[in-house]
Amino acid sequence: MILPAIDVGLMAEHLSTHEGVLHKLEHDYHKVKNPVLQQVIAQQFRIMRAHIKVMLSLLDPNQHQWIHLPPLDESVVTFNLSSTTHGNTFGR
Repeated sequence: MILPAIDVGLMAEHLSTHEGVLHKLEHDYHKVKNPVLQQVIAQQFRIMRAHIKVMLSLLDPNQHQWIHLPPLDESVVTFNLSSTTHGNTFGR
């Protein structure tokens, strides 16, 4: 899929914001004690991660097939605050 240059620029800039959102969700997950709230935060994390994977696929000039969202309940979210989340958090 070929995207107009303006779309590519906006999406690339937008991705760095998402890395911050993932980091905040991870931090919030460990901060809250309510298991229901932790479940909601984990689901938000999965949704954001799926959104990022779709955006990265759309930015890939070698991607010529339809892009599908992964099932959200399929992945297990594990958070480890002792490891750095800077860099490639998109592949989680």
